[in-house]
Amino acid sequence: MRVNLVMLCLLIGISGSISTVSIAETTDELSIQAPPSISISVIGLMPNKAILMIAGQQRVLKAGQSSPEGVTLISADSEQAVLEILGRQAVYGVGGYMYSVVQPVEQSEQVIRIAPDSQGMYRTIGQINGISVNFLVDTGANTIALNSALAQRLGIEYRDASIPVHSATTASGVVRSYPIDLKRVQIGGIVMENIQASVIEGKYPVDVLLGTNFLNKLKLEHQGSFLELRQR
Repeated sequence: MRVNLVMLCLLIGISGSISTVSIAETTDELSIQAPPSISISVIGLMPNKAILMIAGQQRVLKAGQSSPEGVTLISADSEQAVLEILGRQAVYGVGGYMYSVVQPVEQSEQVIRIAPDSQGMYRTIGQINGISVNFLVDTGANTIALNSALAQRLGIEYRDASIPVHSATTASGVVRSYPIDLKRVQIGGIVMENIQASVIEGKYPVDVLLGTNFLNKLKLEHQGSFLELRQR
């Protein structure tokens, strides 16, 4: 899907960039089968307004408005928008990431299916301590890792003089890393409590890294292009 952003910016007087998210409808076990996934592109942002491309249809939403497809704009400014999709809220900022909302498989056990983004990475929306965040599945990370700005937004006290400070290498160089315990981490119906994590000083990683201390408690399988997380 190609969008002439230059012409769009001239017409509406805003600076726009594209952030794409694909969503899949969820159903209860007694509901009918869900329809196919719907693609959503964030084309332009301005205070309390966002221009979206949803399933090939351009939608201009003001804060509090919902599209016919069920996407609600909670808030927006020139840099990011908060969208509510399938009852979950997440922040979509300036950038080219593609996010995927979990697609539960209709089985008795908890199985989460995640579609790859344009970079072949598996990103999804979940919750830390009941607050929505964006996750990146990272089998190279030993623990769940989040940046210090997000930790502060989540109200996590991570500086403890009694706990040794570690170091981590990010795009900004070598920075401090603080070990913590998260009360609750949830992706779809998969919930883990009192799980270890690391807070990395600075703005990296942009998305919360879903490390092996979470993933090793699950069974990971590839089904076509999808990644399935299955609770053991």
